Amino acid sequence: GTSLEPGLVGDHQASNEYIFPDLQQYATYYWRIVVRDDHLNATIGPLWTFTVGSNTRQMEEQDFELGNSGVFYRMVWIPAGVFWMGSNDNEKDIDPDEHPKTLTVIENGFWIGKYELTQAQWDAIMGNGDFHFDNHPNYPMENIGFGSDQFRTFLSTLNEPFDTTLWCFPTTEEWEYACRGGFDDTRFWWGDDPEYVQLGNYAWFDTNGEGRTYNVGTRGANPWGLYDMHGNVAEWCRDSDGMLRRVLKGGSYKDGPEKLKASFSDSDSPRGNAKYYGFRVIVEIE
Repeated sequence: GTSLEPGLVGDHQASNEYIFPDLQQYATYYWRIVVRDDHLNATIGPLWTFTVGSNTRQMEEQDFELGNSGVFYRMVWIPAGVFWMGSNDNEKDIDPDEHPKTLTVIENGFWIGKYELTQAQWDAIMGNGDFHFDNHPNYPMENIGFGSDQFRTFLSTLNEPFDTTLWCFPTTEEWEYACRGGFDDTRFWWGDDPEYVQLGNYAWFDTNGEGRTYNVGTRGANPWGLYDMHGNVAEWCRDSDGMLRRVLKGGSYKDGPEKLKASFSDSDSPRGNAKYYGFRVIVEIE
């Protein structure tokens, strides 16, 4: 269905396929699988989403092993392209750094994490992390500074099997391009949403976040299949903002909605290890 609590569409499925009838153009659909045994014990699967429309692209996905850990990270291929980065001059809650809009070229495609990196994935490489919201393997990793020795070790371990640097953090341009999912004329990919009434469908932020992180992928995805590009944890990018600060994008569970816009950028010291900072990584192969 088109709500975050989709209704039952069929049961007693004898096949591993289900044909959706009469989908609405440009509508976003949510679906999950529930398995019940004869005693009505239930196993509930994750909430998935897809958007119907001519502007949606069928993206390629692939699981990449993190180093030689035996743990995999699901990534989405983002094709090269051109987009308008930043905000329109008349947008609500605009920050001076967000405009004027700039025509930006992404010369090479790249793989980007479908989800924010989780505690379990970090631990597979680095051992037990010192997370503020610890012991939740599918929560995003947090509380580790971008400039720390641990981050450098993490990336060097991922790149160790290769002769070049493939794994890295996205640039702010790559991050915003991926976040917008092909829609660069509004504040969010689903529209300007001036009163932020739809934002809760796609993000954990100060209105619904209750002061903590959540399992990745529990809000809706963007048209390119990326989850939590808005909210949950703010994500480190590899660009610097001045000499001593590193850029963060997407906002977090503690932030107001104006900080979750695709065009908004924050920054902090690379040593900043806040409980609301995390990341996703990319693989550059061209």
